[in-house]
Amino acid sequence: MKNQSVSILMIVSFCWLVVSGCTPLTGPIEDLQGKWLTSCYFDGDNYARESFEVSGTDIISQSTYYSDSDSSCSSPLFKMDTNFSGARVGERVVFADSTEGYKISYRVQKLTYTPVSSEYASLINDVSLCGLNNWEVNTTSDVLGINCSGTTMPQKNTTFYNVYNLIGTSLYLGNAKTDVHPTTVNLNAMYVKQ
Repeated sequence: MKNQSVSILMIVSFCWLVVSGCTPLTGPIEDLQGKWLTSCYFDGDNYARESFEVSGTDIISQSTYYSDSDSSCSSPLFKMDTNFSGARVGERVVFADSTEGYKISYRVQKLTYTPVSSEYASLINDVSLCGLNNWEVNTTSDVLGINCSGTTMPQKNTTFYNVYNLIGTSLYLGNAKTDVHPTTVNLNAMYVKQ
């Protein structure tokens, strides 16, 4: 009788989790939980430091950018923060170096841009970045759906497709796209679990 009660309780608990939209995290999504940080690296245009934090199926990506000559990442120019929801890990992929990773998708909920140096704020005001000319130091602006320098930022709930490769405590991400999963990860940006 005691075993039946425990079994019934487990079934009811599981059903409640499914009905409420909460499902237990297992497999690859569980492996991503927590905060991941990069060291200072060159992204092709600027030096950058990034964080990628996964909590359940929510993701917060934070990028701080530095000038192309600031290899120590000591004087930030601007920050971009992106919040995603509904992260779903898909099928396993094999990369060119024979390591394995996974496809992942998530929906953007928030995308903000924050100048953190007065010189940079002045520069982007001069060119009306994103159609705005009231940028202030450490003041965040939401840029979802706005055209910024010829690139239209995504609308809220736009799905992004990406891949990742997790090797020990090192995470490598691809360059997310809105149409297809990339086929490679960025080996210049190694995220380390905190």
